[in-house]
Amino acid sequence: MKQTLRSLSAIGFFIFTVLTVVAQSNPMVINREKVVGKDYLTNSDIVAREYVFPENIIHTYVDTTTNQLTAQLRSTSKNGKYLKKNGKIVLYDLTNNDTKWSKKINYQLSSIQQFGDVLIQKLANKSTCLNSKNGETKWVSNSFINFADNNLRIGIGYTFNSMSGFSNSLRGIDFENGNLFWERYIDHEYGWNDIFPMNDSVVMIVSSGLHTVNLLNGDGWDYNAVTGAKDYTGTIAANAAGLALGLLTGSFVVTTGYDMVSELVSNVIVDSNAIYFASKEEIVCLNQDGQTIWSRQFPKKMASKSSIFAKDGFIYMINEGAAVMGYGTVDYGTPFIAAFDKITGEQLFLTLISDKKDQINGFKINNDTAILLFNDRISTYSLMDGTNLAQIPVNTDETGVILDFIGKQVYLEYDSAFSCPKLSDPWNHYIYTKSGKTIVMNDRFEILDQIDRDLLYIRYLSSDSVTFLSRDNETTIIDNQNKKIAVLQLTDQPFLIGSRLFYTEEKSIFEIDINEFIKH
Repeated sequence: MKQTLRSLSAIGFFIFTVLTVVAQSNPMVINREKVVGKDYLTNSDIVAREYVFPENIIHTYVDTTTNQLTAQLRSTSKNGKYLKKNGKIVLYDLTNNDTKWSKKINYQLSSIQQFGDVLIQKLANKSTCLNSKNGETKWVSNSFINFADNNLRIGIGYTFNSMSGFSNSLRGIDFENGNLFWERYIDHEYGWNDIFPMNDSVVMIVSSGLHTVNLLNGDGWDYNAVTGAKDYTGTIAANAAGLALGLLTGSFVVTTGYDMVSELVSNVIVDSNAIYFASKEEIVCLNQDGQTIWSRQFPKKMASKSSIFAKDGFIYMINEGAAVMGYGTVDYGTPFIAAFDKITGEQLFLTLISDKKDQINGFKINNDTAILLFNDRISTYSLMDGTNLAQIPVNTDETGVILDFIGKQVYLEYDSAFSCPKLSDPWNHYIYTKSGKTIVMNDRFEILDQIDRDLLYIRYLSSDSVTFLSRDNETTIIDNQNKKIAVLQLTDQPFLIGSRLFYTEEKSIFEIDINEFIKH
């Protein structure tokens, strides 16, 4: 009997030990409520559900189909200043408030991507799909995923070799088992400039030209073009205001290595009959099958990063005289404005702006006039014949160097209401400068006002009923009448899923039901 009791005791100890180890393998997540803001309609507190993890959160993802949250955790040094290489990825069930599984990760050697319920760990030369139910390996592929369509359960990407780098062999990967669907050559020497859907199963990839890709079988057409240049020796332009400029203008930059320049390309215009696109050597019009309708060549080293737009039967082109190199911009090509007939491609005009290195920082179209911004001046050009209408110098000692027009995401507060100047005040010009100020000019380009940076609100999120505006560490929520209805204390930009707002702050993830303060 004593032996039996001793055996049972040993078994019990073993079971307890196993359970303890299993419990300790998953980090403890504290679930509690916290006041995070104020509801101005009811003059009451806004309470969030807070999920506290044991380490700092560097990335989160919420899968709405399973109501599960993926948190990437990373340890910090004792003084909190430096990130350690090790961390964990944790899958947390928001319905049952339970940690499903966790997995250690070395962030110096690997990274995590998530597409719906598909988790991909990039490690060495391979992509490993993790089973969302338990974190175990589901399949392994030697292709890195660049883009995914979770509805079709397909990812596309290139293979990678530590000696030769990424190949030009684009592959379609089955997310169910990692099998190869298809393989196709698409050059990406200067990086992908863009990718966007043409329909439910076909995407357009802008990479050394234009390429349509049927995600189901890889079929499509190619139009090859030069969109970069190698061994450029120019000096990288100062880019200290790049982040602030991106927030204010809505623009962003795709970077490449430092031994080449990229982005010698325009946006793509797709209409029911044709596709328009400009590159380093030409501007072209293609039909929907990728066949050339017309093309116009540019002189050597003339074209650069550019923007095109359609107006009154013409395709207009603003050539900026700039390119991307590393993490900044460099002078490249010659700034010009041009117009081409949409149907025939006949050149209406091509006007050189300057024969010196003089980048166009931004532009705006006002009726039949193009307004171009440079570091220290504003120039206007006729869209009828390309003639220069005016040159307006700007005293940058007072205003700061001109950067760009502010975008639609910038708001100001007037008499307890908010408005977007670009939409509500189209008669005046709001121009952001390197000093952090926004100068306001009338239609004669006389300065009416200068607005400090700390008075600007940045719209970063919208729903059908509310808009979220950020300033400092605070988010103001306005309704469809642009009236303030709530304020949240946020240090990070949240994301909205239905009526649920999520954001992270150090070790915590917060969840707020916005219906609680928009239903009044």
